[in-house]
Amino acid sequence: LVGMPADTIETSRGCPNRCKFCSITHMYGRTFRTYSEERIIEDLTSIRASGKKAVFIVDDNITHDIGHFRNVCRIIRENGLNDMQYVVQVAAAGIAKSPDLVSEMAAANFRYVFVGFEAMLPSKLKGLKKPTSPEVNRRAAELLNRHDMAVVAGAIVGYPEDTAQSIRQNCKLIRKLKPD
Repeated sequence: LVGMPADTIETSRGCPNRCKFCSITHMYGRTFRTYSEERIIEDLTSIRASGKKAVFIVDDNITHDIGHFRNVCRIIRENGLNDMQYVVQVAAAGIAKSPDLVSEMAAANFRYVFVGFEAMLPSKLKGLKKPTSPEVNRRAAELLNRHDMAVVAGAIVGYPEDTAQSIRQNCKLIRKLKPD
């Protein structure tokens, strides 16, 4: 996206999870709803017509409903909208549980993926109430790296129970995921 004209869209809103650090459920409850195919096509077509070369899909948790995310990839491909580059934020669990989804993302021209790994220490993940594990995080990173997508690793540090040692250890483990 650096130096590339870009815009944003939403294809869904909300998240049913209750991660300790997230405000989405305070805004929407634990609901999840998707937008219609027609709206997504209209939004993407409008972005391309305005001369943009990249789209950041800002959904709260697009990987909650893998069928919907597959549909978004299909819509992009079938409507010839994969001449733009796509950026998306995902949950590691959604990617790890649907390995074939990553090839569909690649075909739709998803190039940058922000992954909310949050932590690699099991105790930290449990405390964050994040529905993932170190193994799930590793699997998601491996799949995205295999498809040459830029992986932007999201990590949370600075909780009251963090120590200098736990922060260093967590960061070291996050770096092993080979984020970009």
